[in-house]
Amino acid sequence: MCRRFRTRRPIVGFTLIELLIALALVFILIGAVLMVYVTGFRAFGAQERGSALQGQAAQAVAALSADLRGATSLAGAGAAAVTFTADTDADGVDEGIEYSWSGTAGDDLVRAAAASVPAAHSVQSLVFSYYDAGDNLLDFPVTASQVRRVGFDLTLSEADEVFRLRSSARPRNL
Repeated sequence: MCRRFRTRRPIVGFTLIELLIALALVFILIGAVLMVYVTGFRAFGAQERGSALQGQAAQAVAALSADLRGATSLAGAGAAAVTFTADTDADGVDEGIEYSWSGTAGDDLVRAAAASVPAAHSVQSLVFSYYDAGDNLLDFPVTASQVRRVGFDLTLSEADEVFRLRSSARPRNL
């Protein structure tokens, strides 16, 4: 007797287990890509905040330095404030200018002339130091007539970013 063998057709497609494993691998891959994206996005935001803080500090220090370099007289010399006169608008008349900070962390550094405007926001610390003609540090209370150079140390903070900038200016007209 002759037997006929049935040939099985090859199975076409994937089993349920194969599909579940492939799906799990795709989800793991998407999760890893998403984590990289979120981490990069957070780093970009932190870098942008830090750059803005540095720019703000640099702008405040540049304005303070420029005003101090043009000072014709120094009226007050405190640890968190400096008052002087300078002809900032080149009209031949000296204007009174004061840079001050309240001493409270988070308050603004204020430039007061004809109007008070913030020179920097979120100030954590500001210290003015004063030097005589021999570049010796003067002790407080400072006699304004002895000052020949003004140093300042400004620290700004926003969220978890902190930026510190130190500089000094030598008034040309004192």
